[in-house]
Amino acid sequence: MKNRFFSRMSVLTLVAVVLVSFSASAKRATITGRVLCDGKGVAGVTVTDGNVFTKTNEAGEYSLSSNLDYSHFVQITVPSGYEVPCEGAVPQFFHRLDRSGSNKQSFDFTLSKVDQSNYVVLTFADSHVLGGGTRSSHRDVERFNTQLIPVVKSYIDEQKAKGKPCYIVHLGDMTQPGGWPERRRDGRRGYGLDDYIRDMNIGTPVFSALGNHDHNPSPKGTVFDESTVYQSRANFMKMVGPAYYSFDIGREHYIVIDNTFVLTKDSGCNSYEGATSGYQYRVCEQQMSWMEKDIDLLDAKKYDRIVLCVHNPLHKGNGGSRMLRADRLIKAFKGFEMLVLSGHSHGDTTIRVEHNGKECIEIVHPSTAGTAWYTSWCVEGSPGCVEAFHFGGERIKRDFVPWGEAHEKGLTYRVYDNVHNKWHYPIKSSTGKKWSHARDIEESHYRDKPAIIVNIWGAYTCTFTESTGGTGNVDNRCYDLAYRDWYWDYYERSLNEEFEYGDRLRKANWQTPTNGRTHCWRYTPADPTAVVTVEAKDVWGNVIAKFTAQAAE
Repeated sequence: MKNRFFSRMSVLTLVAVVLVSFSASAKRATITGRVLCDGKGVAGVTVTDGNVFTKTNEAGEYSLSSNLDYSHFVQITVPSGYEVPCEGAVPQFFHRLDRSGSNKQSFDFTLSKVDQSNYVVLTFADSHVLGGGTRSSHRDVERFNTQLIPVVKSYIDEQKAKGKPCYIVHLGDMTQPGGWPERRRDGRRGYGLDDYIRDMNIGTPVFSALGNHDHNPSPKGTVFDESTVYQSRANFMKMVGPAYYSFDIGREHYIVIDNTFVLTKDSGCNSYEGATSGYQYRVCEQQMSWMEKDIDLLDAKKYDRIVLCVHNPLHKGNGGSRMLRADRLIKAFKGFEMLVLSGHSHGDTTIRVEHNGKECIEIVHPSTAGTAWYTSWCVEGSPGCVEAFHFGGERIKRDFVPWGEAHEKGLTYRVYDNVHNKWHYPIKSSTGKKWSHARDIEESHYRDKPAIIVNIWGAYTCTFTESTGGTGNVDNRCYDLAYRDWYWDYYERSLNEEFEYGDRLRKANWQTPTNGRTHCWRYTPADPTAVVTVEAKDVWGNVIAKFTAQAAE
């Protein structure tokens, strides 16, 4: 049986080699080595160069033929129940290939055993630490290091004390542009991926995905295509590691891919076939082929789900496709439940759909940077934060680990009513409908009724129960009042130069208020004086908030 297994792997490797295009002049190398734990070989570990695959034999040995024109790394899928050592914050599941043409190269990997029956994955998204760049507060580095990181480290220490190993996944846009610490016009050094790796070294493995702003722009006058787009990842690969890879933790198989296809630069999304500038939401052919093979090698009985970690969301809020050529990507996951962790949109959104007869849940993350570190709140009123996903129990559980006001006050939601949580103007059935208070007032009229607005980040469903038995009107996707009103006040004061230069807000579409995605509701009760019980659940059915509010006395 074992011989048949390894024979099958040899065939898969051969087929994969054939599928990789190469010319007679291709630089080829035989890559060999061992995967060891406590000095003993570990069998059945997946090894890949980003194109072809093989698995280790009984002695932990592997061998594969690599085309150095296409491959930059040899890497393993860290198996469940194991960890690899870290170099600083970066887990060493990979080695850099000598692409100069050496035809025989050897690399060993070291594993250590760990109990992953219960574990935590903490996710960062869109931290945008620039060192004071355009449209970003010049306090970004300070707040990242003095407000966010200590909170995250404290949370990790608490979980480790409970026996839960912790891992970090950053979903992209760590820095910008291209992650290279260029010097600013005022002479200050910008913040680069090298700084990010240094500051994330808090004793926990950090797995990173490329965001659009972590890419290199194309050389002037050129457009990246399938054969050259890897060059847009040059700085990331130099300072961090592979742009796409997989690893196992517990009963989850994690796949990290780069779903930003840079045509010319990191800004200006052109999500249509035939575009020749900006970037697109899509996966290049080399990654897509690699991912299909990676999934084909999985034994479905060993996994509860695949967790796909990407920067750009796969789905729109209504569940429709947001990516180009998404059908092929989704098809590759046949037979597996999917959990998609994404960012880019800077707001909290939960999407639940079905693909291939299996459930797919996508969690689109709020920005870790809040609104790029000017404020600790995001554009739809969720806090700038890291999210913590707990695996191994009956259900997945998610915690928000915020910095700033939400952390200081212990907030897990915001509620606006006219009795106990009075805002500085009355909450009515039209409040929060428009993107500014002034526009709300234009549409308000004497028929407006007292109402309640709740913003419960992480919520997927919310029920309202009146103490007097009535049933009112629920309106989803309204604006969070605190962020909306803060924005317009702060922006006006910035125009009046009431702040120091580095603290002035510069108007940009990604900073302006947006409605509450899937977690903000306005309820107009049938009986304005009724005490309304509000109960919210996340997408896994966990009750995450329960409280009372009252529209009028």
